Formats: sequence, structure tokens, C-alpha cells
Amino acid sequence: MRCLTVRPQKKRRELFRASMMLVAVVGTLWPYLFSFAAGAETTFSLINHTRYYLHANVNNQTFVYIAPGGTVALDVKAPSSVYARVRYSPGQTVRGTGERTIDIQTTTTSTEGVSTCVTDEQGNTCNSTEPTSTTTANPARWDVLPSDLQAE
Repeated sequence: MRCLTVRPQKKRRELFRASMMLVAVVGTLWPYLFSFAAGAETTFSLINHTRYYLHANVNNQTFVYIAPGGTVALDVKAPSSVYARVRYSPGQTVRGTGERTIDIQTTTTSTEGVSTCVTDEQGNTCNSTEPTSTTTANPARWDVLPSDLQAE
């Protein structure tokens, strides 16, 4: 019976190659892992440009008696949509409701990575920069005008 043995040096070399491959793959994908996983956050504002108080429901959050000229601001994740419904507050001489869906858009800025390699007496020396990707969301708003509210 013949016993097979693996030389420790060969095994270490294979382990080193596998770990270097893993480091190279993770290093290459690192910027993309977080740009896709994290949703960009921004603000949605609802501004009352009427002469009356308003009640508003924005993404299932209720705001009551928003004064003329008043603003309601919410933090929202992008990309998404914001659904807002407004009505004149009770106890006033006018009645009316309005609704709107606003899409929250994102902007992605990407840069490519650059690699430069130099050959010298000791072999190849390579330097590189990783590609980057940045996602931002633009703030959104609804300026509620009297024309946005329809009589009930």
C-alpha cells in the first residue's frame, strides 16, 4: 500500500493563490456591493400655498392643520414613490381634496478604475484604482396650490 502525501509547501502555495484570488475578487467588487445595497435618502416636502389650513396624508403619515405657507418634510428612500393626499381642514368655509404621486429619482455617478503596470528586474509592479459608484437622490416637493384641490 502506497501512501500519498501532499507536500506542505505545495499546499501552502495553493492556499496562498486561492486567498489572493479571493482578495482580488472582493477588491474589484467592493464599490459595487455598497452602491446597490444602500438606498439613497432624500427629503419630500409638501408646501401649503393656499389661504386655508390643510390636512395631509403622506405615505400613510397624517399631518393636520398645516398653516398657510406651512411646510411638511419627510425623509424618504429612493428610488421610490411618495403618495400624498390633501384636503382643506374641517371648520373652514371651503371643501376640497387633491392627491398626487411623486416619483423620487436617483442619480448615479460612476468612475472607471485605472491600472498601470511597470516591469522591472524583480517582475511586474501594478498599481490600480478601483471603480467607484455614488448614488444620490434629489429632493422632491409638492407646492399645493388652490387649483390642486377639487371641490367635494
